[in-house]
Amino acid sequence: MARGITQDRVNQAADALLQRGQRPTIDKVRAELGTGSPNTLIRLLEIWWAGLAERLAAQARADLPGVPEPVQGAMMTLWSAAILAAREEASTRLTAAKDAVEQEKQSLAAERLRWGADLDTARNDAMAANDACVVAEQRLADHQHLANQLRGELHDVIAQRDKAQERSDRMEREMIQLSTRLEKQSHVIAEERQSMTTYARLIEDRAHAEVDRAREEAKSARVRLQQLERDATAAGRDADKRIRAAETTANSLAKENSALGAKVHLMADQIQRLNALLKGRSAKPLARPTANRPAKRKAAM
Repeated sequence: MARGITQDRVNQAADALLQRGQRPTIDKVRAELGTGSPNTLIRLLEIWWAGLAERLAAQARADLPGVPEPVQGAMMTLWSAAILAAREEASTRLTAAKDAVEQEKQSLAAERLRWGADLDTARNDAMAANDACVVAEQRLADHQHLANQLRGELHDVIAQRDKAQERSDRMEREMIQLSTRLEKQSHVIAEERQSMTTYARLIEDRAHAEVDRAREEAKSARVRLQQLERDATAAGRDADKRIRAAETTANSLAKENSALGAKVHLMADQIQRLNALLKGRSAKPLARPTANRPAKRKAAM
């Protein structure tokens, strides 16, 4: 018997259902009580049905005090027949309920077997889940460690990104400045290129003029050079003539010089002899004045 389920409680529940015009069944009594197993309720309902006829007959006699005995007997007979019919119907339904309960028992047994198998499977699944939980916890710890590491790396990457962004902004500003300077320099270079082009054209024109003038001067110089070459050729021929004449003159002069040298030596010897004679004569008295004339002539010779 289920805990808290008594015959009195079942009787009260069945009477309450009967008073509301409902037939007491296992499901309705169980719903009325809020608890109870089908086996216990079937047995207690059979006891309630067994005592129901006597209780109803006693209640009917108490409710009809002025009715004659034969009428009461007939009424009790009808009542008893109704009770018996109700009991038979209840018994039939009770048998059907028992059959249903038996089928439910079998279903519950089969379901219990399935539950046992499911329980074993669930236990195995629980063990596997426990192992998986341990692995998952370890993975979670590893992932947490990795997440912390990645968080630190992310912080470093964010810091590097901020620095890179600062460098990028600075480089962008520098690029803008360089672009501005480059644009200015481009204008300056364009102006200088224009000036250089103009200057180059001027130089080119001047160079063409200089080339033309140089060509004219070259022509004049070529003419002068040809004239100078002719003059030089003529002067060379004249110089050769003069050189040959000078060589001839030099040879003649050399010969004359040699002859004159010989004469000079001869005259020097004569002078020495004359000096010697004069010294000798000056030491002696003059005998005859006429004696010196031939000597003078000879010295002159």
